[in-house]
Amino acid sequence: MPSVDTLFINGHILTQNFRNPTASQLGLKANKIVAVGVDLSMYRAQATRIIDLKGAVMTPGFLDVHTHFLEGGQNLLSVQLRPAFSKTEFIEILRDFAAKTPQDTWITGGWWDQQQFPDKAWPTKEWIDAAAPDHFVFVSRHDGHCAVANSKTLALAGITKTTESPTGGMVVRDSTGEPTGLLKDAAMGLVFRHQSTSTPEEDWRYLEAAMDEALRNGITSINDMCYNFDRLRWYEELAKAGKLKVRIRAYAPLLRWDDLKRELDVGFYQDKWFQIGGLKGFSDGSLGSATALMFEDYDNEPGNHGLLDKDFENLAKVREILWDADAHNIQVVIHAIGDKANRLVLDLFAELYEARGKRDRRFRIEHAQHIHPDDQHRFGDQRVIASIQPFHCVDDSRWADELLGNRSGYAFPYRSIHQHGGRLAMGSDWPVAPLNALLGMQSAILRNGWTLAERLDLGTVLHAHTEGAAFAEFSDHYKGHLSPGMLADFVVLKREFLNLAEMDLKEADLIQAVFSDGKLVYGEI
Repeated sequence: MPSVDTLFINGHILTQNFRNPTASQLGLKANKIVAVGVDLSMYRAQATRIIDLKGAVMTPGFLDVHTHFLEGGQNLLSVQLRPAFSKTEFIEILRDFAAKTPQDTWITGGWWDQQQFPDKAWPTKEWIDAAAPDHFVFVSRHDGHCAVANSKTLALAGITKTTESPTGGMVVRDSTGEPTGLLKDAAMGLVFRHQSTSTPEEDWRYLEAAMDEALRNGITSINDMCYNFDRLRWYEELAKAGKLKVRIRAYAPLLRWDDLKRELDVGFYQDKWFQIGGLKGFSDGSLGSATALMFEDYDNEPGNHGLLDKDFENLAKVREILWDADAHNIQVVIHAIGDKANRLVLDLFAELYEARGKRDRRFRIEHAQHIHPDDQHRFGDQRVIASIQPFHCVDDSRWADELLGNRSGYAFPYRSIHQHGGRLAMGSDWPVAPLNALLGMQSAILRNGWTLAERLDLGTVLHAHTEGAAFAEFSDHYKGHLSPGMLADFVVLKREFLNLAEMDLKEADLIQAVFSDGKLVYGEI
C-alpha cells in the first residue's frame, strides 16, 4: 500500500473522474494524489497531517485554456479604463493615471468598452489629448481588437490623412478623412512597431502579478496565447530555475511556424510547469469591434461583414503550415468568432482529416462564438474542441442583438455543440475578460438571461474548466481530475459553490484554499 502524508476528510470532492465522480476523502504524498474515496481510514496512522474539510467542496485546480498571461499582468499595473461608463469618466481616469506617469513615456492597457457609454461613442484622439497630451498613449478596447491613440502617438507612428488601412485592419477616419485615433486589428501594428519592448525586470513584475491573480482565483494552470515569440525561451528559463507558480502551456503565433520548428529541433526544456503547446492563429476579429467575419453584413453597418485577419490573408500558406505542423504532431488552435470564420476554419480542419485520416489531433477553435446551425454538429463530428470564454457571452448580450438581429439566436451555442458530441474547454481570454473561473462558469450557466436554450449546467462547466481543459492541452493524464497518480493541484470552496447560479460573486468569497503541487498557495485551511 502506498504511503500518505496528508489526508483530507469530510469533504464533498468532485473528482471529474467519471469512474469515481464523488468522494469524501483524499490522500496525498508530496505533490501526487495517492488515494481518493469514501473510506481511507487505512492511511490515518501514517498521515502526518489530517485536514478536516468540514463539508467544503474540493475540485481539481481550474485550468484556463485561453489567456494573454503577461499582458494580463501588465494590465493589472496599467491604466484601468473598464470602469469608465462615460466620456467624462474615461478622460478623468486617464488624466489621473497620466499625472502619476513621467511625461514622454507610454501609457497602455486601458481595456475600455464603448458599449458602456450612454451614446456608445467610440473614443477619439481628442479624448486622450484632453487627458494626456504629453504622453504616448495607446489604450485598447477590452477585446484587444482595436485601440485608440492620442495625437502625439499618431505623429510618432506617421499616421495621417493619407495613411492607408493595412490588410486585415482599419484606420478609422472622421467625415473629413482625418484619422480619429482609433485603429482596428492589423492597423494597431502601425503603433505597436514604435513601442519599446519591456525590460526583463518589467516582464517579471507582470508575470508575478499574473501568477498571483491566477492562484487567487483557483487557477493553477493556464494556456498563454503568446504574441511575443521570444517569451517561449523566457518561460523555459524560468521553469529551469523553478520560478513558475502556475503551470504554463504556451502557444506561438501561427505565422512563426518556421521559427518554432527550428527551435523545436534545437530542443526545449519542458516539465510539468512549462510546455510548448503549439500554434495559435487568427481567422477574424471580434464582434465588439465589428471585425468578426460574418456571412452577412452587420445589421447596424450595411456594407460591413467583418474582416479576414492578416494571418489568413494567404489561405494557401495557412494550409501549408497546418499540414506541416500536423506532420510534426504539433497542435493548432485558431481564433474564430464570426459564423463565416468558424466555417472556414472547420473546413480547413476537415480537408486535413479527409486527406490524412482521423487521429488524436485535438484541434481547437478559440472562442467559437457565432456558429451557423449547419455547422454546430461539426465540432463533434470532426473532434474539434470548442475553446470557449463564457464571460464574452454575458458581455456581448448587452448589444449583440443590435449588431446581428435574428442571428443572435445562434450566438455562443455551447449546449448545442455539447449535445452534438463536441468537447468544451473553458477559459477567460484575460485580460479581455476577468481571470475569474467562477465568474466564467456562472456566465455559462446564466448567460445574462440571453438565449437561455444554450445555457449549461454546473457539472458541465466545472468539467470544461478542469478535465475538459486538461484534455484540450494534452495533459489529462496528469492533471484535470482528482485520481491516484495525478498532480495535487486542487481548490477548496465553500459549500455554496454548489449553488453557483444563485450566488452574487461580488459579495461571496467562495474560494477557501488553493493547493498547487501539493502545497497551500492561497487561502487557509
